[in-house]
Amino acid sequence: MAMIPNEIIQRIKHQVNIVDLIDQFVALKKRGKNHFGFCPFHDERTPSFSVSEEKQIYKCFSCGRAGNVFSFFMEKDGLTFVEAVKEVAELGNVPVDIHVSDQIEREKSPEQLVVQNVIAMHQLAVEFYHHILLHTLEGKTALTYLLERGFTKETIETFKIGVSPAQRHLLVTLLKNQGYSEELIQQSGLVSQYQDTLLDRFSNRIMFPLRNDKGEYVAFSGRVYLNDESRDTSEFKEPKYLNSPETKVFNKGSFLFNLDLARPTIRKTSEFMLCEGFMDVLATWQAGITNSVASMGTSLTVQQIQQLKRLGNKVIIAYDGDEAGQKATDRAIQLLRQARDISIYVLPMLDNMDPDELIQAKGSAYFLEHVKHEQETDFAFYKRFYRQHDALDSQRSQLDYVDMLLKELLHVSSITARSMYIKELSEEFNIAEEALQKQFDVFARETAQLNRQQKQASQLQASIQIEQSTKSALTKRQKAEKQLLKRLLTQEDTQRIIAETHQTIEFSTASDQELYLLFLALQQSRTEKLSSLEWLDMFQDNLELRNRVADLMLSEFDECMSDQEIIDLLSVMDKDDLRKIYQQKRKEYAEAQKANDEELMISILQELTELAKKMK
Repeated sequence: MAMIPNEIIQRIKHQVNIVDLIDQFVALKKRGKNHFGFCPFHDERTPSFSVSEEKQIYKCFSCGRAGNVFSFFMEKDGLTFVEAVKEVAELGNVPVDIHVSDQIEREKSPEQLVVQNVIAMHQLAVEFYHHILLHTLEGKTALTYLLERGFTKETIETFKIGVSPAQRHLLVTLLKNQGYSEELIQQSGLVSQYQDTLLDRFSNRIMFPLRNDKGEYVAFSGRVYLNDESRDTSEFKEPKYLNSPETKVFNKGSFLFNLDLARPTIRKTSEFMLCEGFMDVLATWQAGITNSVASMGTSLTVQQIQQLKRLGNKVIIAYDGDEAGQKATDRAIQLLRQARDISIYVLPMLDNMDPDELIQAKGSAYFLEHVKHEQETDFAFYKRFYRQHDALDSQRSQLDYVDMLLKELLHVSSITARSMYIKELSEEFNIAEEALQKQFDVFARETAQLNRQQKQASQLQASIQIEQSTKSALTKRQKAEKQLLKRLLTQEDTQRIIAETHQTIEFSTASDQELYLLFLALQQSRTEKLSSLEWLDMFQDNLELRNRVADLMLSEFDECMSDQEIIDLLSVMDKDDLRKIYQQKRKEYAEAQKANDEELMISILQELTELAKKMK
């Protein structure tokens, strides 16, 4: 691990709060002494990610990931230790001078270097396309098109919108001139290959850069804007939008447009607007809504929901008003319901329009009022959705419609709201409220039975896991070892006491023995003692040891112990060692007895007697 002066690391740690920094990426809620949220390292339905403000450590009790503020960014963003320290300092507004040296670059894995270079190439491409839009004759037509479409110069600048030139070799030439190899350029997603020649992937298109959640440019979406019949023949029809292919830095299934800029508002309000496309996000942003995001040409995914769920708990689905958009809304609601703990609202659109079209037709002020006053619950959405293609002109169709809505009421937790909706259905279809309530109760019982069956299956799986964990539950020896290791990390005199009473000690697991030996080596190589928090910095590159150290530091054992209590822990370990020797001698005695070797039997009995005395 590359070294940064320890005083810089300590200054950063003392000036930042791990809760404040992680809270920017994971919605944390205080529970007892610690803060909890959904783990950013794996998908989960209940929050098991804990952050200790007192100890400045995080730990996920589900996947086991643990560490300090630096390791959080190392794991989340794939950074080196030096890069993570620099990131923490910047986010915490701590003025430090940290340079990523050539040595650090050499320490990166080949994949990390590819990722770094692909992002750097995208940064170049963004600047290239943006410059052409604003400062060239070729870009003038594209700029006029954008301004006529209602884009402001501020939006064009904020989102670094650009235009790709007609010539399909200029970007390739630029990248080569910057020293990038053809192999790297091919991995960027910025080019296409025709026979043996690399060509710019995008040509004559308005270029919308796509940023990841850190604000790094990782892909593009290019939109045609020229009315050129030669480009749109019966044999060849260019798509209206052309997106970058998936690369090492761009995955459509997990990507959310504008998440980096929307995050502060989402964190502040716990609310986010979900759009179908990035053009809708740009339009709502200009209208004054700064918490909208969109997926890129794909249906909403579980991965995208998990990212948003960590930041907020209310969603406004603002999908297109046409039939396809309504079906997409239905799919999104079903996925969001599975994620649980998210309040779902839908923004109905006028005349099958999308948000962009609605804003262009009615103006920003109208749209903001529409968002404020016209949000509907997911149940209200289904009242519209289920009758889109049904006139409800027969008794059978009416009864089917009512049954579908009663099943939707199973997702309404409020008794008051359910009562209100049942009254509405009663009045609309002239059915007694008591009858509707009874039918709802039937559906509720059926669903409860199904849930019980699923719960029993999950409980069976849980019991298997409990049985496995019980088998590996801490023995008295392991508990003593865990306390002793924590004392070594947090209490300076512990090693002195061990040295005074023992020449050496052996831990029962290889990982704990490795940690102890590393502790001795590090203590002997340093003139100053390490604090408990500094130990985590020493194991940033070793996930298993880092998780173990964090686990020890988060354990509920007392921070300090008397000398006698430490000696008692050593005594537990000593007696356990003696017990193992005693058991081995018993086996040797049985073998000597079988061989009728009286002399050996007497010798072993003497040893067993001495061992028994020591074990008392």
